[in-house]
Amino acid sequence: ILPMSKINPEIAQARKLDFPPTHDCNSPPSHSAFTNPHELIDFIVQLRELSGGIPIGIKLCVGQPRDVAHLCQAMVDLKNG
Repeated sequence: ILPMSKINPEIAQARKLDFPPTHDCNSPPSHSAFTNPHELIDFIVQLRELSGGIPIGIKLCVGQPRDVAHLCQAMVDLKNG
């Protein structure tokens, strides 16, 4: 949760929130390039290809341990991890 006291005009614009804010914001918002673990892995593969094969690091904000399990399962399913 991003407290409304920390929502500045730039954050409000990026997350399509009203400004000034009237309530806290669920944070982080979803990403437009993927909506599930398999799509996230596909996105990472695409970034790796665009970078010429340079390894791509990711930073996760995990709400539930099962989220990590789902991401690992997607790597196994797609044989890309």
